[in-house]
Amino acid sequence: MIALALVRGYADLVTSLGGTGSQTPEVTLANREAVRAAAAEREAEAARKAQAERREQERLDRAREEERRRLREEIRREEEARRRADAGATMSSRRLALPTVLRTAPDGDAIRPLAADATVFPTGTTDGQWIEVLDADDNIGWLQQDRLTADR
Repeated sequence: MIALALVRGYADLVTSLGGTGSQTPEVTLANREAVRAAAAEREAEAARKAQAERREQERLDRAREEERRRLREEIRREEEARRRADAGATMSSRRLALPTVLRTAPDGDAIRPLAADATVFPTGTTDGQWIEVLDADDNIGWLQQDRLTADR
């Protein structure tokens, strides 16, 4: 770039002093064309970068909208589950027939052990042979249904 500027400056100086007559030297014309080509390349590169930034912004906008949709759907499902639980909220107590362990999920991690004859309150949610219950210490967890006695 610096060399091109020096050559162009020299050519312009020679032309202004009348050293080549009335015609513009070929070196000056070539320099001007090279400067125009370099400027066009910079503009094209800037346009490519702007387009890439627009595409990335559109991708981020789509990802944010998809996350919003997912969260709205999750909230809707939770509210529906809450409505169903409230509609069927028959919190009748049940006693444990055998000692057992309250778990975070069917076959999940243990929350705490429960003694035989402990009172629990089924929430109404079941998963196969497992039932979700609330214990006396307000822990919500899962027990095997065969560990419970009949309703009281």
